[in-house]
Amino acid sequence: MVLPMSDLELRLVRALDRCDLKQGSADKRFCDTVSTMSRHQSQILLTEGQRAYLWRIAYRYRHLLAGDLATKAETKAGAVATSGRKHEKRRYRRVMSLRPSLPFCQ
Repeated sequence: MVLPMSDLELRLVRALDRCDLKQGSADKRFCDTVSTMSRHQSQILLTEGQRAYLWRIAYRYRHLLAGDLATKAETKAGAVATSGRKHEKRRYRRVMSLRPSLPFCQ
């Protein structure tokens, strides 16, 4: 589902654009692109995946953000990270159950 960016997300993108992110990283390119779009367009649409990625970036660089944005990043990205870990555990169990039960595999 594609939804417009909220005011909080717009503040977050502009704050991340001013932060010293790792040059050449996907995080930096994403923030630069969305920040540039925000300067030239009145409304920016983000998919759920892009929105989740934005909050993961915010969580990764939360030590560079202002107090209220850092707190929101911990809250929102923590929920995204938790749901992702559940998926990884489920996938790991499925892969392990498909593994042949040979003596040298145990």
